[in-house]
Amino acid sequence: MPRVENQVNQAQLEKMIKHAVQDYSYKNTIEPTAYRPEKYWVTRPEEKYNPVFVSGDKYATWRTGPYNSAGWNKYTTYLPRLPKEAGMETILRGMPMEYPPKPDRLNNYEREVVVNMLNSLSRSQLASVQHRSTVPGRKPFQGYYSPCTGRHYCLRGMDYYVDGAPCNERQLNQLVEKIVRNIPYCGCSRETMDYAPLHSPPQSFPYMNLKWDTSHFQKAGGPQKDNYVIHPEFVSESCPMSPCWSECFRKNSIMYTFLPDSFNPVKPKPSKELKPMIGAVVVGLILFIAAVVAWCYYTASLRKAERLKTELMDLRKDGFIIKNHNGEVVFRLAFQSGTLDLESCSKEGQILTCTRSDRGKLNFFIQTVKPKDTVMCYRVRWEEFVVDTVVEHTMFWEDAHWYGGCEMSVQHWPIRLPGYQEPMPFVTSDVYSFRGSFGGILERYWLSSKAAAIKINDSVPFHLGFNASERSLFFQARYKDSPYKPPLGQQPFPELSYRVCVGSDVTSIHKYMVRRYFNKPSKIPAENAFRYPIWSTWALYKNDIDQDKLLRFAEKIKKYRFNCSHIEIDDTYTQTYGDFDFDPVKFPNVTEMFKTLKNEGFKVTLWTHPFINYNSSNFGVGIERQLFIKEPTGKLPAMVKWWNGIGAILDFTNPTAREWFQSHLKQLRSKYGIASFKFDAGEVSYLPKQFSTFRPLSDPSIWSRRYTEMAIPFYELAEVRVGYQSQNISCFFRIIDRDSVWGYELGLKSLIPTVLTISMLGYPFISADMIGGNFFPNKTEGAVEIPDQELYIRWLELSAFMPSMQFSIPPWLYDKEVIEIAQKFTELHESLVAPLLLELAGEVTDTGDPIIRPIWWISPSDEFAHKIDSQFLIGDTLMVAPVLELGKQERDVYLPAGKWRSYKGELFEKTPVLLTDYPVDLDEVAYFVWVS
Repeated sequence: MPRVENQVNQAQLEKMIKHAVQDYSYKNTIEPTAYRPEKYWVTRPEEKYNPVFVSGDKYATWRTGPYNSAGWNKYTTYLPRLPKEAGMETILRGMPMEYPPKPDRLNNYEREVVVNMLNSLSRSQLASVQHRSTVPGRKPFQGYYSPCTGRHYCLRGMDYYVDGAPCNERQLNQLVEKIVRNIPYCGCSRETMDYAPLHSPPQSFPYMNLKWDTSHFQKAGGPQKDNYVIHPEFVSESCPMSPCWSECFRKNSIMYTFLPDSFNPVKPKPSKELKPMIGAVVVGLILFIAAVVAWCYYTASLRKAERLKTELMDLRKDGFIIKNHNGEVVFRLAFQSGTLDLESCSKEGQILTCTRSDRGKLNFFIQTVKPKDTVMCYRVRWEEFVVDTVVEHTMFWEDAHWYGGCEMSVQHWPIRLPGYQEPMPFVTSDVYSFRGSFGGILERYWLSSKAAAIKINDSVPFHLGFNASERSLFFQARYKDSPYKPPLGQQPFPELSYRVCVGSDVTSIHKYMVRRYFNKPSKIPAENAFRYPIWSTWALYKNDIDQDKLLRFAEKIKKYRFNCSHIEIDDTYTQTYGDFDFDPVKFPNVTEMFKTLKNEGFKVTLWTHPFINYNSSNFGVGIERQLFIKEPTGKLPAMVKWWNGIGAILDFTNPTAREWFQSHLKQLRSKYGIASFKFDAGEVSYLPKQFSTFRPLSDPSIWSRRYTEMAIPFYELAEVRVGYQSQNISCFFRIIDRDSVWGYELGLKSLIPTVLTISMLGYPFISADMIGGNFFPNKTEGAVEIPDQELYIRWLELSAFMPSMQFSIPPWLYDKEVIEIAQKFTELHESLVAPLLLELAGEVTDTGDPIIRPIWWISPSDEFAHKIDSQFLIGDTLMVAPVLELGKQERDVYLPAGKWRSYKGELFEKTPVLLTDYPVDLDEVAYFVWVS
């Protein structure tokens, strides 16, 4: 409150002093509620009575008028007077005594002190004071005690006062206490008067003769000084009149603070001149506090982030990123099914764990493993504890190229996603019949050109989806509406776990992943399978094969001077599907037939499959011996429809069924000298949606693996078309049937991407299926009776550089040119390619490295090499660039770094280089040998 210069009204001051000397008895006449602050509060409707707010506090006011108003009278501080005959008296040892006279006015010095003290109301803060209750908006005010006048000067409406010097511990006292205190005579020589206290006074109060006086409680509010009122609330009559009263005042006067019922400080209202400065200070203070808070939050976040950071990985609540040793982000993954509660995360050693997400309790951990100086791996696991929920993570490709996954009907290298696909079970499927599914050869493994690789754990109920527009894969774990089942005795709590590894380059990280997570073949197939072509009856004869056609087919092979690994008798040589012997009508003299073929130097393999049709004699045997996959009830065989009818499926998880099936194959081998078998089908897509097996399958693709294992006793010339965790099986894995077309959908252009994909999945022995494709009339281009001649020639040339060549549509169905080209490339395969293939096959059992390799294998940092899909390597030294376009006799050829010599004898030393429109005739394949 600003100090004012107006003089005190002398008449009112004298009147106040006169009232101060009156004597009243306080023994029990005044109710303790007389001084309750509620009597002095101002409410909004009463503001029209022009109250004066003290320091901007509407609950601490003096009223300046009108004094006779209803509003003022309602809040009057008037107390009942005692009868006039009651004189001035006190008690000293039970005897009345007269008070000494008092000064009749405040001197100039004391008036100035009173004014100054009341001007400084609310400027002192007493943090140590304890409050009793809470009344919003109340705050402390100072009062002044005059030892010479014996008066206390304060504002109305106060409940408590605090005495003691500001530097000492202050005492809190209620104004409603009825006490009588003895006040010594300020150090003067006059005898001190003793008064009997009614209550024990505070020890810090130096004056002991305080007693209550109500004579000065007036409606007028006491003397006024400008905008405030000086008004005594109570008075002591103990200080004697003395010439030294001024000195006494200076030595013994007391300042104290009155507190409202609740101590809740409110800032005094600033003057207009100070408002801009105060506003600036307040804004600055707010900005400073905001900056401090932001800095604290930032530093706390940094500490939290540092605590959650593993080597080269940054974990966030919605995912994580992984960087390589150069600081480049090479892997990014987002949590789609929930966000981590980072406050629940902790790190101990190389393991970071979290126990909560926004969906509730979970088990999440990331373990860092550094198996090599150039490789860093992370084991990630997210496990829910809610039945039939879903865990989904999204892996973003960013600007990298990705490889692996599975065989697909439309195959590209690197992977090119076909639009959008919701997550579906990642299980083996026949992509020839079901074009939108995943292929028969698949692994939960992907590899990036940024030298990052991911392997999904085998225990995951894994579903895969994708989004081409945002270049991402959806990794999902779920049991609900899924062919996956939880292990026996466990709740269907989904778990999504995987391993992410980052290396120095794409080749080295792939080598590490293959050695660490894939099995390797323990043996190699027969040498002849690498060196000579396989001759199949399928595309030429389809189901219409018989004894005479087979013998003529063998005769033509000899006639046109083609070598032969073996002849493969395909569908249909039995009476019904499910029999294990030749149809006596189609093959009337089987024993003699096989004797003839053997004498001509031909080995024979037979087509087989896992189906037993209902019309086969073995169907009843299977039911009786419980050899079939059953319905969920486990009582009846699960009947399925496949491309050759309706039948049951052998349960290869049942040892009895395995033994029964293999015994029939061995019987055929021993009876007719059959060399081996072509194991067709075996995909999960041919199983019923709901089924039961002898040994429960948590992953239905395990059934495919069990079927593939049937080829192990016949591995040398065996051929299978499904592969899942089957890299240790040492036989040829055949890609799915091809149509006689040029394109990427099961056509000629899809051959290299498919073979490279299967090679990256750990299968080194690959059959590229039949030269020219299956040749179904409705799935071919440019021909009616046989595949287009140019397509056939280019297909033949490419197959000559594959691990295995396979004819079905024979060259002699075309003209002499085609026959000569076929002879040329079968000889090239035998002389140039096969020796290299056999050398590499011998290394596979030790290294697991692919035989057919992408161009980036020898140039892993070459970004141009990362996207080449029409060239490939055999080992590191032979590069092949076939023509795959209709009507073309030239093509672009990319030579990676190194010295290369072309099949024409040209030497290329300034590499890497792109040879544009490099000429390649119809009877040629562009290939280059690395020169050391």
